[in-house]
Amino acid sequence: TATVLRTTSSSSSLSDASTYDAIPPIPIQYLDQLGNDDERDAAVVDPDANSLDAISVNSLDAKQEAKEEDGGKDAGEAVVAVVGIEERLALLRSQISSKLDSIQQSAAAVAAKRRQLAGRQRKVAEDVGSAASKHKDLERELEEACEAEDFERAERISDSLAALEKDKDRLLTALRDAELDYDSVDLELQDVLESRIAVEEEAAALLEQFAKVNQLCVLLLSLHKTVMSMLDVLP
Repeated sequence: TATVLRTTSSSSSLSDASTYDAIPPIPIQYLDQLGNDDERDAAVVDPDANSLDAISVNSLDAKQEAKEEDGGKDAGEAVVAVVGIEERLALLRSQISSKLDSIQQSAAAVAAKRRQLAGRQRKVAEDVGSAASKHKDLERELEEACEAEDFERAERISDSLAALEKDKDRLLTALRDAELDYDSVDLELQDVLESRIAVEEEAAALLEQFAKVNQLCVLLLSLHKTVMSMLDVLP
């Protein structure tokens, strides 16, 4: 009788318990149903831990990708800077070469003109010397004609001397002009040479400046690579 009463009491307790609401699931645990044909086993999963791990991994991946992207961008910018400097250097060399070619052509033209004027000056000087020598000869002949009292011959010689005097004056004027022209061409040639020296000095200064900038860019690029390699080993 006692056994029956305990059974009845237990049944009553179970039926009474069914009238209460079901216990809500524990928030930190979920049942992950693992299918295996007809058998299903329940596995306890901690969603908060998995979520934190996923967020942590994703965050690290995002940071790594951002760092690699920034590193690639910076390296690309450094390479572009070096390439830009090389392009400007090539343009500078082309401009300097063009200037030097122009100066060389001017120097060749002035040198040719100088040689021409030098030949002209030499020819006029020879004519002046010849006229002076002829003038001395006529003076001697005039003196001889006067001593011989050959007045007709003396008159002809005197006329020749007068014409020779005019020609000599013309030649002397031409010689002075030739000398002035030669001197002016000398000045032109000197200006051309000074221009060439100025261009060469300018080119040397600019090339030195570009060399310093290029070295700086290479140094910055090397420093950037070093920093990025140090960042790669960081956790």
